[in-house]
Amino acid sequence: MLRTLTAAAAALPLLMGCAAFANTDDTYDMTPDQAQLVSATCTKVMGLRKGETYFAECRDSLARSLARREAAYRTAASDETCRRQGLPMDSAAMATCMLDSGAAGRPAPLAAEPVAFSAEVTEAGKSYYSVTNDVKFQRERYSCAQLGLMPGGALFGECVASLEGALLPDPN
Repeated sequence: MLRTLTAAAAALPLLMGCAAFANTDDTYDMTPDQAQLVSATCTKVMGLRKGETYFAECRDSLARSLARREAAYRTAASDETCRRQGLPMDSAAMATCMLDSGAAGRPAPLAAEPVAFSAEVTEAGKSYYSVTNDVKFQRERYSCAQLGLMPGGALFGECVASLEGALLPDPN
């Protein structure tokens, strides 16, 4: 009984984190440029084609990662605005200021850039279904970098993990 309670207590923070992660920006609306970037990344970098199940999963995963990136930029901007006012860190005044700054309006959408990736490392031109798992992993990494996420950062790791999970074969 104690072992079960201990295991449940240890898993609770993980479950709470996953629940918050799953609900983050599920209804994100991309600009046309961002939608085009995401589609081009799934096609050119990942080697998927429109109409394939994995193409839709790729788009959904990258759209969520792009939404998380925008939310992080918005939070950083609110933090900077409130710090300039001299509010003490970890105070109610700072937290309230950040909420107010975030509610003041959505920043201009992040500009989409042309798709850029290492054709050699990703074996460009080959279908997603005809490359090794190592190449698929490199494609996932380059896809997340295409969104402007920096390798080594938390958002980059989340993006790669999300994309990898979205493209796992159905066990049934």
